[in-house]
Amino acid sequence: MEEIDPCGDVIFIVGPELARLRVHSMYLKKASEVFAAMFGPRFSEGRELSEDHPKEVKLPEDNPVAMRIICGVIHFRTDMVPDKLSPVDILRVALAADKYGIVPVMNFALRNW
Repeated sequence: MEEIDPCGDVIFIVGPELARLRVHSMYLKKASEVFAAMFGPRFSEGRELSEDHPKEVKLPEDNPVAMRIICGVIHFRTDMVPDKLSPVDILRVALAADKYGIVPVMNFALRNW
């Protein structure tokens, strides 16, 4: 498991590879209305969030590399954000950013690639 936030209350299980990313819902909700809804009180993912018992959330259609980069940006983990990306990975990040409504958050990183 990759601990993007060691105190995270959510574990994303991403893609067919089942990559595990530990993240914190607080950062996700501030960055994205989609995540704000997902981790709000109306959905099971948003109930009983706890650092001691992180909630597992499956994202089977997402790309693990793209989600790792996006979560790194959202969590201010610049050490997890590569300086250069291949055109394919740029597209994957852009598609995931659009899906989760975080294009404005990702703009500064996308400009560098």
